[in-house]
Amino acid sequence: MLLLAGCSEGMSDLRNFVEETKERPGGQIEEIPEFEPYESFDYDSAELRDPFRPAEGFGMTAEEQAAKESDSDLAPDTSRPKEPLEQFPLDSLEMVGTLGQGDQEWGLVKSPEGVIHRVQQGNYLGQNYGRITELAAERIEVLEIVPDGQGDWIEREAALSLGEE
Repeated sequence: MLLLAGCSEGMSDLRNFVEETKERPGGQIEEIPEFEPYESFDYDSAELRDPFRPAEGFGMTAEEQAAKESDSDLAPDTSRPKEPLEQFPLDSLEMVGTLGQGDQEWGLVKSPEGVIHRVQQGNYLGQNYGRITELAAERIEVLEIVPDGQGDWIEREAALSLGEE
């Protein structure tokens, strides 16, 4: 009982505040502002340049443009069947040795799955259309065809070394 009586004594301040607030005059509500109507825009992309491709010749000299046009015939052969090691990135493959019999020489390449594959000059490996150009006892030279960022392709040399992961 004493606890309940103590709670009711502290409520007088709250009651006074509520009564004072009710006695204040009410204000007026502002009018809702008028909004301008939305005007739609039809984007007709057939007449405009693709914004995700660089403008033709942008930042290139005449000699660079001519060189680019002459190299435009370089492209990977996408019609040939893929070889097993082309499903893996080149840096995930490991050269583990070489094997020879008579005039024939093979390189031994370990895939990320742990399978050892026999490769020779002319085979493809890696995801960038890499073709083996040279096979040595400690190194496999690869020539990749990669996009140049301008819509064309360039050749890039890479290699797998013995014991390298």
